[in-house]
Amino acid sequence: MSDQGIWFKLWCSSVDDPSLDNLPIEDFGRWAKLGAYVKRHGTAGKLILEAPARALAGAFQVGSFETLCAAISRLPHVDITTVTCETVASVTFHNWERFQGDNSTHRVRKFRHHVTSANGGEEKRIEENRSTTTTRARLVHEGCPNDFDSFWESYPKKRSKGDALRAWKSIKPAGALLGRITAAVARFSLSRDWTKEGGRYIPYPATWLRAKGWEDQVDTVRDDVKPTYCAMCRIASAELGSDLCLSCRNRPMPKAVT
Repeated sequence: MSDQGIWFKLWCSSVDDPSLDNLPIEDFGRWAKLGAYVKRHGTAGKLILEAPARALAGAFQVGSFETLCAAISRLPHVDITTVTCETVASVTFHNWERFQGDNSTHRVRKFRHHVTSANGGEEKRIEENRSTTTTRARLVHEGCPNDFDSFWESYPKKRSKGDALRAWKSIKPAGALLGRITAAVARFSLSRDWTKEGGRYIPYPATWLRAKGWEDQVDTVRDDVKPTYCAMCRIASAELGSDLCLSCRNRPMPKAVT
C-alpha cells in the first residue's frame, strides 16, 4: 500500500459485532483510535504504555494515565494489564494477525496463479501460433531450405555449397523468381558454354547467383545434351510417368528430355 502498511483495518463486520455495537459512540471512536495507535507504535497487536502517555490520553480526551487505562479496560477485544507500579501497562488486541495482518501478497499470488492456470491453454496456443508465424516469416526471408536443396541438386557444378547457401539466402528466391532461376539452370545446363570441355566454364553456384546469372542470355543450346533435374523429379518421372514432381510441376521449367 502507499503508506507502507501503516494502517488499521476497520472491517465492515464490526457493525454486526454485538460487543462493538453496544458501545457508546465515543467509546467506539476510542476503540478505533487505539487500534490505529497500536498499529503505528506497537508490535503485532501489542503495546507498552508508560505514564503519562499524553498523546494517547489526548486522543481519548481524558486527563490522566489512570483514566486512560480505565477507558481502555472498557473496550471489547482488548486486554490491558498493569506491568509496574501502575505506571506501565500492557495493551493487547485479540486476533490481531487475523484481522490486521497484511495478507495481500499471498492473495495476489493466489489470484495470479488462478488466472495463469485458467489462461494457460490459451497462452500456449498464442505462443505456438507466434512461433509458427515467426518460422514462416524466417523461411520467406531466408528462402526455403528445400528449394535450395533442389537448386543445388540441379546445378551442374557443385562447389562451395556453404557460400552458395549464403548467396541463396541473400536473394531470398520465391514464387516467380524461384521459377526463373530453376528454368535458367535447366537451360544453361544445355548451353555450349556450360557443356564444353567437361563443364570447365560453368561458374560456381554462389558466383552465378550473386551475378543474377538467370537474367543472362543463353548461347546456342546443344541438342545432344540431356537436361538434369532434381533427384525428386527423376524419381517421379520413373515411378509416375511424369516429367516433373508435384512441386516442380507448378514452376515454369522446360519439359524434360527423355
